[in-house]
Amino acid sequence: MCILLAQPNLTHPSLTPFSPHARLLLDFFHIFYYNIYVGRTHTPHTKGLMYLPNMYTDDFHADLLEAVSDAALPKSPSKDYGTRTDWGKVFDTMTTLYPNLDISREGLRSLYRRKHKTPPKVDVNLLFVDAVRRPRTVAALAEEFRISEADVYRRIVALQSAGYRGLVVWDENGTTYVRNITKARSGDAAYHMAEVTRGRDITFGVVSDTHMGSKYEALDELERFYDILAERGVTTVYHVGDISEGYYSNRPASIFDTHAVGFSEQVRHIVANYPELSGGTTYFITGNHDATHFRNGFADIGETISASRPDLVYLGHNFARIHLTEALTMSLVHPTDGAANTLSLKLQHLIDRNAGRRSDIMLVGHYHKSCGLKYRDVYGYLVPSFQHVTPFMSDNNLYSDVAGMIFTVRVDDNGKLLSIVTEYVDMS
Repeated sequence: MCILLAQPNLTHPSLTPFSPHARLLLDFFHIFYYNIYVGRTHTPHTKGLMYLPNMYTDDFHADLLEAVSDAALPKSPSKDYGTRTDWGKVFDTMTTLYPNLDISREGLRSLYRRKHKTPPKVDVNLLFVDAVRRPRTVAALAEEFRISEADVYRRIVALQSAGYRGLVVWDENGTTYVRNITKARSGDAAYHMAEVTRGRDITFGVVSDTHMGSKYEALDELERFYDILAERGVTTVYHVGDISEGYYSNRPASIFDTHAVGFSEQVRHIVANYPELSGGTTYFITGNHDATHFRNGFADIGETISASRPDLVYLGHNFARIHLTEALTMSLVHPTDGAANTLSLKLQHLIDRNAGRRSDIMLVGHYHKSCGLKYRDVYGYLVPSFQHVTPFMSDNNLYSDVAGMIFTVRVDDNGKLLSIVTEYVDMS
């Protein structure tokens, strides 16, 4: 079609430059090219062709790219990644910058996708946290992110669980405000333990899922395990999550399985009764049961416990990376999915699907099971629990290993791994 229009002096008598056929074909081409291919809302007779070249300059596309980035909105308040683009906002921005721009929103979208393929991937957490650098009302946030006010609260809880613990919510004259008062504490923070673990043999205890506050907590067994650690001269313990029982509001009957009900009672119980290692430290992360306190009342039980017990050091929610030496790393991971019948396969899948959380050694809580293997250069271990079988577990045909582990890691003069010896201390 373009070749025919570029060469009007054709031999065919029905396609002369002034024939009705040629004029009709030319008009059809203009309508097709501008309304569909470029996306103009008017035919070129309104403003002509003079502005078309500006759409393809580097400056124009740079402005368009920035406008698209500024107009990114979350696809879902429950997802940390993935955005949608407010093309109405893009259109308003570009028509402000280019007042003579004669193009529709669809035209801008088509132009952008041909040039840039897909919108950039934006971290929705950063968008939200940036929005509350100053006090913002929940209603304003809901309007800005085009989500419900209930979804704003869900976003706040998700951010707190992910390490943004400076988010505060308060009421003032009947209006609810949100503000981020501190910098985010990254869930991928690396904790350097070289001074604690100096020497060629690094020995430490590992526990998980103590679920303190549950009627089925194995507190006596946990105390005996800490006594064994003290007898061996072990001064460092890592806890891989779910230090508390928490409370799942969607499982109302579970309240009958707890002896310490609610955040305050569970904090008092843990602070008063969690075993203390003489001259030692327990480093812990929180898990999915601990996170129920976030959802129920915006309360961080990890920070609260750590503030009251200096020997219990909180490393973060769900994940922490520890540098045992400058050349040897270890991850503490607390997933939230269900257990599997084949434990080794579950551990392989966790290593496969958590590339960002892999370390030389990977300790995994949550499942109340025991397993160890080396896979993809990772020494992976499912860590047993200190909770007996609950009615919920019985109803779902689950079991719970009650045990602790003692690791002895040998490194060379450069801090690189030579060997790992694990001891399973059965407390069932």
